[in-house]
Amino acid sequence: MVLKICFTVKPKSCKFCGSSDLVKRGYDITIHGKKQKFACKECGKIFYGLNPQGVE
Repeated sequence: MVLKICFTVKPKSCKFCGSSDLVKRGYDITIHGKKQKFACKECGKIFYGLNPQGVE
């Protein structure tokens, strides 16, 4: 099985609170490939970055 890398773009702001203070928090390996995770320093929520097409 070959693992495809899903390139992600850093979001401009947190999708939960709107803060722009984000940091990378590793990645998850899914059936679609590796997906970069980001964490918000304000609210602490963790979410995936955007792929180049803008779909999560």
